[in-house]
Amino acid sequence: MNKVVSKEIADEILNSNLQLGGEERTATILFADIRGFYDDFRSVAPRSMVDLLNQYFTRIHAVIDAHRGNIDKYIGDAIMALFGAPIAHDDDPQQAVLAAIDMIAALHEFNQTLARDLGKTCRSVWH
Repeated sequence: MNKVVSKEIADEILNSNLQLGGEERTATILFADIRGFYDDFRSVAPRSMVDLLNQYFTRIHAVIDAHRGNIDKYIGDAIMALFGAPIAHDDDPQQAVLAAIDMIAALHEFNQTLARDLGKTCRSVWH
């Protein structure tokens, strides 16, 4: 289970009294996608695109995990992350905002890597 969710979440799930049907709770949801993704990279070969997305998602996953978020799903080039589910913290909304800020910084670093590796200017890589 630790390959899918953090150790903290896995421990909570295994040690809790899970109820079928779920439970009502307040959570913060962060949606993020890559602006201009399809227009900027539609000419890239599929295998190369998968590699680029994997590199991007690996960086973004680390940021979300560092802020105690949980990636619910990947939707094409988008991510849906939950803060406060299945484990709630008093600062979940703030952690979601901080994660978003750190995601922008991680994307900036990734853009610089893409620019170097692909020979593109930062304007023609992801925003």
